[in-house]
Amino acid sequence: MKMTRFITILFQLVAFHFLLPSFAQDYTQWGLPEGALYRIGKGNISGVKFTSDGNRLIVDTKIGLWDYDVHTGIELDFIPEDRWYSIRLGSSLGISPDGKRYITFDSEDIFTIRNLGDRTAIYTIEEPTIEIQQVAFSQDGNILAVGNKNVINLWDLTTGIKINTLIGHTGWIREITFNPNGSIIASVDSENVLQLWDVGMGIPISVLSTYIYRVNGLSFTPDGDTLLLSSQGSLLSWDVSTGNRNFDVFAGSVNSIAFSPEGNLISTSGQTGLKLWDGTTGNFITELGNYEWGNNAISFSPDGKTIACGGIDGLTIWDTEFWEPKLTIEGHLISMQEIDFHPNRNLMVSISSRRIHFWNTNTWTENNEFHIERYAHQFGLDINPYGTTLVTTVHGSIVLWEISSGTPLAILHSLESENWTRFSGFSCVEFSSDGNLLAGGNYNNTIQLWYEGRTRKGILTGHTAGITSITFHPNNRILASGSGDKTIKLWDVDAESHLLTLNGHTEIVNCVAFNPDGTYLASGSEDKSIILWDIDTGNYLQTFIGHTDEVVRVAFSPDGNTLASCSKREDPTVRLWDVHTGELKKTYTGHVEQINDIGFSPDGETLVSASYDGTLLVWDFNEFGNSAEQLVEDVNKDGHVNIQDLIYVASNIGQSSNNNPADVNGDETITIEDLLIVAAALQDVGDAPAKFQQPNPILSALDVEQWLDNSKYVTSNLPVYQKGRIILETLLSTLIPSKTMLLKNYPNPFNPETWIPFQLHQPADVSINIYSTDGNLVRSLKLGYKSSGIYQDIRKAAYWDGMNETGEPVASGVYFYTMKAGTITTTKRMVIRK
Repeated sequence: MKMTRFITILFQLVAFHFLLPSFAQDYTQWGLPEGALYRIGKGNISGVKFTSDGNRLIVDTKIGLWDYDVHTGIELDFIPEDRWYSIRLGSSLGISPDGKRYITFDSEDIFTIRNLGDRTAIYTIEEPTIEIQQVAFSQDGNILAVGNKNVINLWDLTTGIKINTLIGHTGWIREITFNPNGSIIASVDSENVLQLWDVGMGIPISVLSTYIYRVNGLSFTPDGDTLLLSSQGSLLSWDVSTGNRNFDVFAGSVNSIAFSPEGNLISTSGQTGLKLWDGTTGNFITELGNYEWGNNAISFSPDGKTIACGGIDGLTIWDTEFWEPKLTIEGHLISMQEIDFHPNRNLMVSISSRRIHFWNTNTWTENNEFHIERYAHQFGLDINPYGTTLVTTVHGSIVLWEISSGTPLAILHSLESENWTRFSGFSCVEFSSDGNLLAGGNYNNTIQLWYEGRTRKGILTGHTAGITSITFHPNNRILASGSGDKTIKLWDVDAESHLLTLNGHTEIVNCVAFNPDGTYLASGSEDKSIILWDIDTGNYLQTFIGHTDEVVRVAFSPDGNTLASCSKREDPTVRLWDVHTGELKKTYTGHVEQINDIGFSPDGETLVSASYDGTLLVWDFNEFGNSAEQLVEDVNKDGHVNIQDLIYVASNIGQSSNNNPADVNGDETITIEDLLIVAAALQDVGDAPAKFQQPNPILSALDVEQWLDNSKYVTSNLPVYQKGRIILETLLSTLIPSKTMLLKNYPNPFNPETWIPFQLHQPADVSINIYSTDGNLVRSLKLGYKSSGIYQDIRKAAYWDGMNETGEPVASGVYFYTMKAGTITTTKRMVIRK
């Protein structure tokens, strides 16, 4: 019942929509760091301000300043710059009221006033910047107030000279604002004191309050008679001349406040959305839009006809006459958490705090997104090998999504508790490469396993702190995990048992990753190091040292020769290491906040990094010498010619080339000839069909039989086609079992569902009957005519939902199941536990 209700609620919260066409500006190329091909996302918004003519909007983000045309939303300019201090400066932005000048902190003891148009320096001012918490321009732009520790320094911007220092606060300066004529300053410090100052005399006027807590926003009315601020969810208003309180109203969480030019309206933005209040009485008027979680900044245009609002929900410009949105500017995202590449399409998936995005990797434009209609803590991301299902975590529960529709398929909770909170739930998730298993690492120190059909398989216990990272070995029989207990553990997935503990890190292990052939494991830690381990012996091979903050993620290139790593806020770099020598080959710089994830494209040509700064950067991996020879038969460009390449070509047969890599022979059409060429190359790269002895969940004997039938129509006698047929025939022989038999069901014991695998040496009509121990027929599964092959994974095996022929659940106990395939009958035993 709880699960049904949870799924119902989630369906109500989730909407899937395709994005509307955007303006033609290619902002992804603006201000790129060295080595980057594209920037996706425009950064997390910290402030917005209209220019004095009302035609442009300046948007301050962590990665720099954006200049927009207010009427069209087109990007006019971008100033790339680490604006981390703009968050510290709050609503003041460090931008002049007319939008023509801005401040940069150039070193620990220098800041500069710059021209926004050409970025040239107007004045360079010597003042310790590390302790500056607030700055504010006077309305005429002639005076700059700088809150440094517990004093406010006043600078004349017509001369660049300091004219006064306001002394009297005992706590650090948290908020500063000028009245409209520049004669009075209001300030709030960390000791909760609200103070008024005479700017000309440089002396205090009065203390309005000594209990102002958690101030977010401080503003005078346009006539200067009233002072407004937000404190602990309340809007507080004072008469400046008398010091009397005008009103105190509850407003909820507020990040920013603004008066309309006439002073008759107050606008607030925060976690509860964009709201309007009466400027005189403080009475609530209305709420605009459907902002589910948070806006950081608001600004009225000089004529009061529009208001801009930016934050977690993006950037919207509103018409203040009809209170309708005039324009939405896409691209501003709060954070980029994790990424993954689709196995069969030119598609990459990323998650931010509220959305799951799909990007076309040919154009690096957004195809569509899943939008979760509330704030969702999401960690972990993976796509199954079929490319049909995506898995992530939402508020600590695992959610499986259908990629084609964007709808949630199932919710998986922790085994220990139905309480799905971030801190007791799952931190990481991953599919096995064959798609049969799903693993989730939990904050409660366990790893939980499911068959892909959402039936629980088991639980791995042994860590003494929360799980931070998990990864399947390429053979899918081993799982590696990293933990807060500073260790890495290797697990036998089938036996659900512990194999080995790797000790070497001195702090929390943040990440683990196997190389493509599974011989090495790399681990990254809060101790700022990366260790490379030999999987066969468990020995440590070498340590990569270079990061100056903790290592967040590691990833191997498709050819296994390069290891990429990324780090936190004090070292927001991507580093590339030579796996064999340990040499640092390249350092990419460009993010200004912690990098949360990195990943190589399947073709190994690009590397993508995702950051808290709200951007993805696409790096040119080839630019520093990814010299591995690319075979034309390696159509999916993963560095190997294998079964995946055959499937890729087969799925494209009949299509015109249009630069499709499946057109191997370059005749502009994808045919069976292209597939035969790829088949012929399998053995040449050491990936002979004889190696495919394990059941392949993606490829069936029927597929190969059809390819061989179609190959009869190839009239050319070129040796490559003949060799391709021989390889396909050999491959077919590995996919056809030597005998027909019934296999062990899984899971067993089970509740409430199980899969019954089988294999057929020859085609046959197949049926499976399930009996109780007294010989009574419980359920009959008619599977119909089946070709030769192995029917083992959950997409092909017979499925029993634990119901009898009348649809009633059967009791716990022992049951027998028999398979009849042609003239052959076999029997096995299963157990239901409830």
